[in-house]
Amino acid sequence: VIFLTAHALYKAPLFLAAGNLEKRFGTRSLTALAGAGWSAGVTGVVVIVSLFSLLGVPPLPGFLGKEYLLKATWYQSPILAVITAITVCGVICLGVRVLLILLRRENRALPIHAIPKPMVFATAVPAFLAIFGTILFPFVNTTFLAPAATALGAGDGARYAFWYGFTPALGLGFGALFTAGMISYFTRNRPALISRRSLFEDLFNSIIAALRSTASGTAKLLEKGTLHAHLAIILLAIGTLSVAAIDVSDWPSVSAPSAEHSGIFIVLAPLLLASAAIAAHTRRPLMALVSLGLVGLLVAFLFLWFSAPDLALTQLLAETLALFLLAGVLARTPIIPAAATGALWRLLFAGGAGLLVTLLILKSMALEWDHPVSDYYLAKSKTDAFGANVVNVILVDFRALDTLGEIVVLAIAAMGANAALGAGRRRAPLPGGSATPWLRAGLPLVTAVLLPTAAWIFWRGHNAPGGGFIAALLVATALGLSLLAQSKKLTAPKLRVLAKRMLVSGLTIALGAALAPLAVGKSFFTGLWWHSGSLHLGTPLLFDLGVFLTVVGFAVTYLRHFHAPRS
Repeated sequence: VIFLTAHALYKAPLFLAAGNLEKRFGTRSLTALAGAGWSAGVTGVVVIVSLFSLLGVPPLPGFLGKEYLLKATWYQSPILAVITAITVCGVICLGVRVLLILLRRENRALPIHAIPKPMVFATAVPAFLAIFGTILFPFVNTTFLAPAATALGAGDGARYAFWYGFTPALGLGFGALFTAGMISYFTRNRPALISRRSLFEDLFNSIIAALRSTASGTAKLLEKGTLHAHLAIILLAIGTLSVAAIDVSDWPSVSAPSAEHSGIFIVLAPLLLASAAIAAHTRRPLMALVSLGLVGLLVAFLFLWFSAPDLALTQLLAETLALFLLAGVLARTPIIPAAATGALWRLLFAGGAGLLVTLLILKSMALEWDHPVSDYYLAKSKTDAFGANVVNVILVDFRALDTLGEIVVLAIAAMGANAALGAGRRRAPLPGGSATPWLRAGLPLVTAVLLPTAAWIFWRGHNAPGGGFIAALLVATALGLSLLAQSKKLTAPKLRVLAKRMLVSGLTIALGAALAPLAVGKSFFTGLWWHSGSLHLGTPLLFDLGVFLTVVGFAVTYLRHFHAPRS
């Protein structure tokens, strides 16, 4: 725990500072950055502090991290500890080399540009945390580091300390420091040795060059042909690995569906086949999109039939939102080019992929669990999380950390889409006269139904089918319809601001709900509740609000590039 924490707090700012120095001096070549530490402002200070931590200078976190690393390796193997100390010595030599160049007083590099303040701030935050952790080490030790170590198997009374007496780890650490100091001393007056590449760097560069050459050759081999060929290679690789991993000797007995459920399959199977056939044969992208959307709609009916309303709602609304997301791209491709590969080969690969998924599902049915995790959630959902909708309770309470990771990924995807599509580039509305009179006339009525329904779905989500994610899909659908109607109120600049505020506020609220319990001495993500009769309000509701805002922000970020009218 302490090694990874210290490593992150000095390595992250060094990586970020490399970009800042390149922005400031126009290069990231170390030999061309002589004396850069003196004229890089806050970034220079961050680099110095981070390098001191990398060198293991007490009492910075890097010292404690290397001390415990040597202690742990000595416990496992003294030989391994000696090898680790030699590695630490190399790291110290590297840090000293960088320091000597960045703090050189003669022939200093000349600044070219100013470093943007957000880049300076982002670089300084990890270094500030390292200094903060050093100054308030007892608090950080008791509140963060020791509980993390305890969760990974350390004793209940485990604490980190800077001094344990004269131990082998201390001797190895001082030995590494002394050796690195001697190397630096004997090379202090030999700038050529400092600036010239070493044998290890040449070896490293040769390995990287070989990897690049191999990767380039592999890419050229695999990327020949059409998209169908690429998909065929991917499916073949996945299928081969999956079949090799399946134990074919253990399969469940496959029985015909009961009469109670046979009717739904009789109705859905022909529709599924017809939709798949249309999507496979049409050369019109929007027709293929609608056909695949119908497949998703039929799957939603299947979820509903088997008493999974949350999944059915999510599937239905996700398919609707996908129409808006994909139509912005596919509408500009009037005709799908004819496939270079034959229909028979494509049918074989598509059928093989479907068969593989079927086999994996059947194999999963053969797995026997002694204690299904669903029993725990069913038993604790109402008593511990005060919610009758187990699905939503899992998402915003029991497994809220997973959901937090998912909405962070959504925010990152939104930023990636924004950068890839061009943050400052405006796009024309969809062609084809999407703003029809019927759509313009019916939009106010549809919006008046969708938005209150979304609020109702959000509020009831903890005890009935719904929740923040489903409510967000409803709001995104309403926004998508408004954009198709070319509403003059939803211009690209307004949508850009709305998307940014949604994403930032959503992540902030979700993280605040996760951190709030720490203020009252409880664990991360523990629910805090206020009860009034049958009404239960708590931080999971705030977290669900964060999910709602982030999902809407993601949808707006993408939709505005294709559907927003010109301002």
